[in-house]
Amino acid sequence: MVKRELIDREKAENTTWEEPSYTDALNVLTEVRDKIRELPTITEQEIVKPYLEELKSKMKERDDDNGGEPLNAVDRGYHLACEHLCKEIDNLLSESEGA
Repeated sequence: MVKRELIDREKAENTTWEEPSYTDALNVLTEVRDKIRELPTITEQEIVKPYLEELKSKMKERDDDNGGEPLNAVDRGYHLACEHLCKEIDNLLSESEGA
C-alpha cells in the first residue's frame, strides 16, 4: 500500500500566480497555503490500516469460533480462506510499513 498524501503539499507550495492585478487573491491563497502547511499529513495508510486490522481480527475470531468441533467441509473452506486473506492483509500492512 502506497503512502499517498491526500493533500499534495508540494504542489500547493509551488503554485504561483504572475498576474499583478491579483495581488489580493495571491495574499489570500498564500495564507491558505500556509495553513495547509500547518495541517498534519494524513496518509492512505493511516486511514486504511485500522480497518484492515479490525477485519483481520474479526475474521480470526469467527474462524476460531468452532467450539473445538472438527471442521466440516464448509468450515474448512472458510478456515483456509481466512488464513489466505489474513496473510494478504499482513502483506499489505508490512508493505505500508516499509513504504
